[in-house]
Amino acid sequence: MNNGRALPKYIPLILVMIVVPLIGLAVGAWAHWYYNYETHQAFIARGFTVAQADSITFSQVCMRPDIFPDFSSFCLQYTEFNYLILGSLAALLLGLMLITFIKLAGIATRKNRNLLVSFFAPGFKFVLIALAIIMLAHGAIAAYSIYLLETILMDRWQPILIGFILFGAVAYSFWMVESGFSLAKIFESRVIGKILDIDNNNDLFEFINKIAASIGASAPKNVIVGLEPTFYVTAANIVTLGDGKVCRDETMYLSLPLMRLLSKEELAAIIGHELAHFKGEDTKYSLRFAPIYSGIIGAINSLVEQSNGSSDGASKIALIPAFFLLGFFMEEFSKSERSVGRLRELQADREGAKITSKDIFCSSLLKAAAFGPVWQTITNANIENLNKGMAYQNLSLFYQEYCRSINIPAFTNDVISSFSEATMIHPTDTHPPLFVRLQNLDINASELKSDILQLSADPAITLLPNAMELEEALTQNTHQLMLHYGWAKLPEQAA
Repeated sequence: MNNGRALPKYIPLILVMIVVPLIGLAVGAWAHWYYNYETHQAFIARGFTVAQADSITFSQVCMRPDIFPDFSSFCLQYTEFNYLILGSLAALLLGLMLITFIKLAGIATRKNRNLLVSFFAPGFKFVLIALAIIMLAHGAIAAYSIYLLETILMDRWQPILIGFILFGAVAYSFWMVESGFSLAKIFESRVIGKILDIDNNNDLFEFINKIAASIGASAPKNVIVGLEPTFYVTAANIVTLGDGKVCRDETMYLSLPLMRLLSKEELAAIIGHELAHFKGEDTKYSLRFAPIYSGIIGAINSLVEQSNGSSDGASKIALIPAFFLLGFFMEEFSKSERSVGRLRELQADREGAKITSKDIFCSSLLKAAAFGPVWQTITNANIENLNKGMAYQNLSLFYQEYCRSINIPAFTNDVISSFSEATMIHPTDTHPPLFVRLQNLDINASELKSDILQLSADPAITLLPNAMELEEALTQNTHQLMLHYGWAKLPEQAA
């Protein structure tokens, strides 16, 4: 039943891949019929009977130029429209084979992390090359079909139109390969954050390094703190907005607002979870797959936006097969990413729970998921303040005070009753719902205590001696970004 429901979504992709080859086959078949008809009429005009004329085909005539020299002008095109038929058939089969290849590759990598890591980048490049060949073939088929129809029906052809089609097919094929190969590179993201130096933040670095050593993981090369309510590690290049510095290699992002809510033990559990992605087999996934996967998704979305914003209708039409096929490729591998990602997240949860205890890890997960969305309330309040010409000096501190004002027991009951669909905010991975993650740790939601979301009296923010200074600088950067992009407007600007 699932296959029956899923089939219609493949129909547009299949149609896009076969419509030009089918047109080529139809024109080639019509040309065969036309020349056979002309041959038949020519022999009847020479006095042959209908039966005699019926027994002679155009292909037979062209195979004996010594006997039928006056048909030589017709026979010049005989080989050409045979090539049209063969080329159309080859393009049709190649398109269908490529769709099948992507589907089978997606299925094969769905439960195999190592295969997914090894195949994804070269597989993407292979699909790009095959797609370029298909686009070239489609351009040649379309151009020659038009040429054949014009020469037969109108006894003339339009070189400008034919040249435009061929040039477009060649240009867009090479552009697709060049652009696509540049997509399969390390993703570069931008964050409002500050890169910490070890000299001024020795306590935090020792804290992180000790956790890494305890689980046998690599310690991050860089640590960035910011105001977004999330924690993550990545091998993508990260540009910190404000100072324009670039972090390369393994980087850990820590949320200053959440560090004001979590205890050191809860922060340790979360860091243990994140660092587990740089341990064992997961290291290859984190370093070789996740950044490239994110980069390709972001770049394809950017190409789609550029195409949608373009007024060049011809370029949009030429790129339709590419967008359909690349979209299908990413859709299939997103299923693999979600399947493998689910397993690696659950495994990382178990590592995080080992650092402290499963109860502490559970409280850290729930706090991050429950209080994370509160940041949007702070953001909205900040925009309203800026619109009035006022500004918070420390958004992280304001966030902490706001969370402390919440009725924790009532808030906890609401969270526990609705957390089945909740996930932690994360820029690259799809985390499983919280109830699945708790089940993975053998934690029963009905047994959770009402004080599990109680804020720590000794928060993890104390690991940073200059936390206030960092928060205030990041708050100013946030104000500037909001004003720059027009998300907020000072009164004089609004006027």
